[in-house]
Amino acid sequence: MALWDWLVIAFSGKRVAILGPRGAGKTTMHSWLREGSLPEVYRPTHQATKLGSARRVVESGRRAAKVTLKAGTDVTGDAMNDLTAWRSVIAQSDVTVYLFDASLLLAGDPAQRRQLMRDSGFIGREIADRRRDGRTRRMAFVGTHCDLIDGYVADCSAPEFIALQQRVLALQSLEDARWNVHDALGHDEPPAVILGSLRDPDAASDLSYRVFKQHFEL
Repeated sequence: MALWDWLVIAFSGKRVAILGPRGAGKTTMHSWLREGSLPEVYRPTHQATKLGSARRVVESGRRAAKVTLKAGTDVTGDAMNDLTAWRSVIAQSDVTVYLFDASLLLAGDPAQRRQLMRDSGFIGREIADRRRDGRTRRMAFVGTHCDLIDGYVADCSAPEFIALQQRVLALQSLEDARWNVHDALGHDEPPAVILGSLRDPDAASDLSYRVFKQHFEL
């Protein structure tokens, strides 16, 4: 099987692709959604793994929602190892969630910037090539590891969180990445940017709710 860093899951009849570089939290998010638990230590996925169906409740404050996941596959690989796998996952998905390490991007990590630009450019081209299939596609960029940023608070309404969001949105690399896929999606606005953390169950549940239920309304 061709290897790639992606997960494909299903929410409420929609196919969802979770993409991003290694260490961004793809497997961690999927583990939380499917099992309600987080890995104790980071272990990169080395071979394709079939995953069964599951039902979970995700919460954000007093808000809660049920999500149903159908069978999926956790596949890992080098970012430019096999573009065929990437094309396949984009072709079959209605929603694309691209995870990136917000702490590294904010710190100016060149590898994170390069992969963000390369991946978003490829996603944009692939979505544009498939606009004729009549499927409406949506996308969001999700910044993880925000808990590693000095002064981070999890409350989205707090001034500190709002200030962090403004700092991240002001990054030129992220702005360019959003516009890389904007025209291909055919929407009025570029994809949203959602920030959070997967450091513990509360944080993982909050981020999952804000991404899949609050933003995408799946």
